[in-house]
Amino acid sequence: MADLLHSVGENYYYVNKIVQNKIELQKLAVVESAADVAGKLVLFTILSIFALIVFVMGLVGLIVHLSTALGSMLYSLGVVSAVLVLLMVIIFSMKERLFIRPVRMFFHSLVTQID
Repeated sequence: MADLLHSVGENYYYVNKIVQNKIELQKLAVVESAADVAGKLVLFTILSIFALIVFVMGLVGLIVHLSTALGSMLYSLGVVSAVLVLLMVIIFSMKERLFIRPVRMFFHSLVTQID
């Protein structure tokens, strides 16, 4: 009878350790996924800053080129502004397909990857 109780106690201890180890592995997986997301977010931010600088420089160059072609800085500013407003309207009207759905799928893949 003492051997049986001793075996049950040992088995309980081993099962408890296995469960604790599985919990720790899940915690590590979540931390790893969070670190991946944070790293991608930092990289995206840095690349976005550089892309914004290049975009602004391109807009200034386009405005200067158009001002020489049209003969007026105001007309070239108006044309570039109208194109940017049109671009903003198009992006806003397609926000579900361009931004919301891909972000939703990305987070869904993160959640299913952890399981």
